Amino acid sequence: MTYKPNFSKAMIKANEILIESNTIKDFPFSAVKIAEEFSDICCHSFRYAQAHNIPIYSFGSESAVIVELNGRFILFFDDTKNRCHCRYSILHEFGHLYLGHPIRTTLQPLSLQDKEAYGNYEVEANYFAAQLVMPFQLLKALDKKGYDINVDFLRKNFGVSHDAAQRRVRCFQKNKSFFFSLAEREYDTKIVQKYKKFLGFSEPNISYIGLFSSVAI
Repeated sequence: MTYKPNFSKAMIKANEILIESNTIKDFPFSAVKIAEEFSDICCHSFRYAQAHNIPIYSFGSESAVIVELNGRFILFFDDTKNRCHCRYSILHEFGHLYLGHPIRTTLQPLSLQDKEAYGNYEVEANYFAAQLVMPFQLLKALDKKGYDINVDFLRKNFGVSHDAAQRRVRCFQKNKSFFFSLAEREYDTKIVQKYKKFLGFSEPNISYIGLFSSVAI
């Protein structure tokens, strides 16, 4: 049976973190701290991997990768890239672990069937990461308050890259009137309530730009 992306699972698992996390109090937040808060994973830079002769680029990623070494999950990320890119990449890789995807322990080439499955895991992990960094519930609340949910708004107020913001805007416009399942909507009120301070903008398109440099990866 071919594996298909489970968007509902990704949404619910991200919602659980948004509610339960002691790390997320505002946006943007530290992706490394989230990964460490909700797992026993270790996070290190690509430079750390190179210093310890770990062939990190052999796993096929130039941004971040999660691997299992000696029974321990380690998430490596390229900290030479900008913070917005790093945060999203870290949460994407962490999503693979949190969503129960198989983690590679070998550099052997993937079979055709495995490649198809991994492609769908990538879609699921992307959806998970997007919900964490730009929660749909907050976008909907801001939209109702009259804010223009566009690329610049998301970049300035959620600390994300242009590409991530562009994908989220398309997804939001497509789904903002969609009736989500009861399970997916279970945490909506709690999420809006928890982040009500963040939602308390007094001016449209207010910019937090300039604060990003003080936010850890």
